[in-house]
Amino acid sequence: MNLNLGHINSIASVNVILKDDSYLFNVVVIKKKKGLLQITSQGNNIDSVKDLLKITGKYCSFILHFSGKGILNKKVENTPNYRSKIFMNANLDDFYFTDVESKDSIFTSVIRKSVAQEVVNLFNPKLNHVLSVCSGPFIAQIIKSQLPFNTLLSNEYELTYNEQDVVGFEKLKENRRKNYDLDGKQINQNLVPAVSHGTLFFMPNDRYILPIDSSLSEAKLETEQKNIFIRFGAFMIIFFIIILLGNMIYLNKLNKTIQINSQELALSEQTLQRVGTLSEEENRKTKMLRSSGLMNKQFLAFFLKELSNSTPSEINFDRISIRPFVNEIKNNFKIEINENIIYVLGETPTSNILSEWIIEIKQKSWIGKIDILNYVYSKGVGEFELKIEIINV
Repeated sequence: MNLNLGHINSIASVNVILKDDSYLFNVVVIKKKKGLLQITSQGNNIDSVKDLLKITGKYCSFILHFSGKGILNKKVENTPNYRSKIFMNANLDDFYFTDVESKDSIFTSVIRKSVAQEVVNLFNPKLNHVLSVCSGPFIAQIIKSQLPFNTLLSNEYELTYNEQDVVGFEKLKENRRKNYDLDGKQINQNLVPAVSHGTLFFMPNDRYILPIDSSLSEAKLETEQKNIFIRFGAFMIIFFIIILLGNMIYLNKLNKTIQINSQELALSEQTLQRVGTLSEEENRKTKMLRSSGLMNKQFLAFFLKELSNSTPSEINFDRISIRPFVNEIKNNFKIEINENIIYVLGETPTSNILSEWIIEIKQKSWIGKIDILNYVYSKGVGEFELKIEIINV
């Protein structure tokens, strides 16, 4: 892929009509887009560069075509050194030659460099680069394929064609105006050379030999460098804007994430504070219970709770005796209590359920020994009596 950031895609092609003591400008602005040429604007009979820039813009690049007074147009034989035969005793470096090759002849147009330079100097060399100059009516042949005519008016000349080749020309003896339709745009004969020059600028052809000058080459190179600077600068600005927007989007997303995390952290802190408060409250109540003796393993409710939580739903208790009397209570006798014995009387549907429950509660650290004092099975119900010995109290 050949990336050329300096390419020129828009040019103002000006037809400069030279008069005795003044100039008259006709201009078309041509843009190349997707390989096709388009006329974007045009102007006729403009008498100053200041007014010309109002149509083209202050920073446009120009190509100039000269016609009118001081232009020599000739048909010469296509031989080596044909230019020297036009001016026998002149310095050819003082002239700009615009040549169009035909089958057997060359149609050439000549202008003095000094005359062309006077017009070039009217433009601001820092803002309005002049990239090419030419002269004469013959370059109109480049657009002949777009026009179905055997003759073509180009400024004050009428050109005659045989198919696509110019075969003759004649200067008009009286003013004539003719408009031509080019891709839907109407141009008059004074704009034909400007459109032709613009076409050659974007689509060079070996049959058309335009003047070559170091100052024009330098101006074109400077324009390309300016385009590179502008396009690269625009690319960098767009790139940094994209980076900036990306960073802003990322920063916005990051801020939202931070906000969500902050809310979750605040909620977590509240939860931790609540857990801490509940833990302190639990410790406080535990200490209170311990001081009151409710957490003591010898406390009656502890044994009842332990037994009831472990009892299967199939077993029903009829009576539980905790700390039973050792002997029958009698007057004048000391009441003795068995601190380490629990009697349990109840009912169970099967002995297996009772056996499994006994095995389970034997695992408790405060139970030492379990004796089955009585077991009677009648009418689907087994009545039992257990003696449970309490240890580690």
